[in-house]
Amino acid sequence: MPDYKAIADRAVEIIGSADPAQYQAAFDVMAAETVSITKDIDTADIKKYLILADKWLPIKISTEVAAQITMDALSVFESFRLTDPVTGPMVAAKLESMMDALITAGLLNIDDKAEIMSMGNKSQPKWSGLKPGHVQNALEYRAGGSV
Repeated sequence: MPDYKAIADRAVEIIGSADPAQYQAAFDVMAAETVSITKDIDTADIKKYLILADKWLPIKISTEVAAQITMDALSVFESFRLTDPVTGPMVAAKLESMMDALITAGLLNIDDKAEIMSMGNKSQPKWSGLKPGHVQNALEYRAGGSV
């Protein structure tokens, strides 16, 4: 069952009243709202990016310690588990420091780091499954004083 109170609260923020006749305007805004969630990064995706960006070979053949650490990490881990409640923050910090070291070594640039780190973010609808009728009903309930 939809959370009509939360829906009504957000709809009122958007349209400024609990007028059910304006439900479509609120729905249109709410349907476009997204939230970013953290997800694990598969090392295969990082490798593909590095190959397509022509960064793989320079890192692979580099004698820089940062490159060697990165190549080891990409061969040891199947994924960087950013979502692990215990080790996720440590994994994210290590991945960031590896990217920073590669930038310092001149093997990556800031855009490469941003692209790789963005692999750990996923955008999803904030109001998953929301239908216009949910907003209309929520506003009617709010106008009637039940939510």
